[in-house]
Formats: sequence, structure tokens, C-alpha cells
Amino acid sequence: MKTLRAVPRTVRLLCFGMFFNAVVSFTFIYLFVYLTGPRGLSVGQAGVISGVGGIGLVAGNFTGGWFGDRYGHRRALLAGALVSGSLLAVLALLPTPALIAALPLAQYASGVVRSANSALVAVGVPEGSRRQGFAVMRFASNAGFTVGPPLGALVADHWSYDWLFAADGVGTLLFAAYAARVLPARAAARLRASAAPAVDAGVPEPGRTFPELVAEAALLQARLDWFQGELARLGDQEG
Repeated sequence: MKTLRAVPRTVRLLCFGMFFNAVVSFTFIYLFVYLTGPRGLSVGQAGVISGVGGIGLVAGNFTGGWFGDRYGHRRALLAGALVSGSLLAVLALLPTPALIAALPLAQYASGVVRSANSALVAVGVPEGSRRQGFAVMRFASNAGFTVGPPLGALVADHWSYDWLFAADGVGTLLFAAYAARVLPARAAARLRASAAPAVDAGVPEPGRTFPELVAEAALLQARLDWFQGELARLGDQEG
């Protein structure tokens, strides 16, 4: 509770939104199964599209900070969420060739959102409480990614994979609306202004290094492989 109390209310509200957004982020987990199943692609074709999407996610993490510094982290978050959510919401309606461009772009926008989230937490927490702020952010994200995949499996089983991606897109758009509400433009400007002395004083802005991003991508891939193995095992049992 001390960690939570040390984090400003605006950052706590943002972390709650990040939890919700992580819960509905089914796309990366079930993408390969969706491409080889309902879309009828070969394993090689699905692997290429999934791999390019992963590159887009990492690229969004890297360049999201540049967009935030140039246009504001709040604007980067909202723009990224709108692009990612809109593409995912209509993914089922797109022809299969369009997925080659749509999925990497959606993943890239998602990476920009994640980068903007981290930056907003960094500038929204007092200098002495940044560790607590990032702890709350990591807890919210990890909790969401833990709850989300089982819910996604239920959606895919009871309805279809198309509804799975539609729920991801609509949920991301709802997160954008929520973030716009809890992060008003004036408050975001004040957060940037309050963070300026810390940057000028030589305090490094928290961020993820390339090895950390590679490790995170490997962890996501490991989770994806595990879920694919479980789905294959269940399919063998039913057969």
C-alpha cells in the first residue's frame, strides 16, 4: 500500500487503464493460430507475418519516445491507440493480403502506446518515487497479460477469432477514450514542465534498453509458443 500511496492519482488511473488494455490485448497471443486456422495460411506465411508484426512492435517501442518528445506523450498515446484499435477492430473484414501491412502497422502503433505509457509514468511521478511508479505500472501490465489470454480463449471458443480481434480493437479504443479523460491536455503539459528540471539536472529518463526489449520480445514469443502447444494438445485430445 505504501508503494501505491507514493504514486500520484493521475498515474494510478493511467495504470488502471493499462491493466484494462493489457487484458484485451489478445492479438499477439493468438495471431499465429488465427492466421493458420481461419485465414488458411501456411505455417511459413503465418510466421513471416507474425515476425514482421513483432518487428513493428519493437520499432514502435524505440520510436515512440521520439514522437512523444516532438508532439507530446499524451498525443502519442492517443494517436497510437486510435490507429491500433481501429485496425484491429476491422481486422476480420480485411482481405488476407491486406494483413501484411495492417498487422505490422497495428503492432507498431501498439509499441508507440507502450512507450508513451512509460514516459507518462516517468514524468508524472516525483523524482524520488519513480521506482514505485514503475512498479505499479509493471504490476498492472503483468496482471492484465495474465488475465487476458484465458479470457481470449473463452471468446475464441464460444464465438470466433474474429470477435477476439474485434474485442481487442474496441478495448484499445476505449482505453484511448479513458486516457483522454484521465490525462487532460493541460495536466499533461504541467507534467512535462515539472519533469524538465529533473532532466536538466542530469537525471536520466527511465527507458528500456535494447537487451531489455529483446528479452521482452523473447518472453512474449515463449508465451505464444506455450499457448500454441496447449491448443495443439487440446486438439489432439479432441481428435
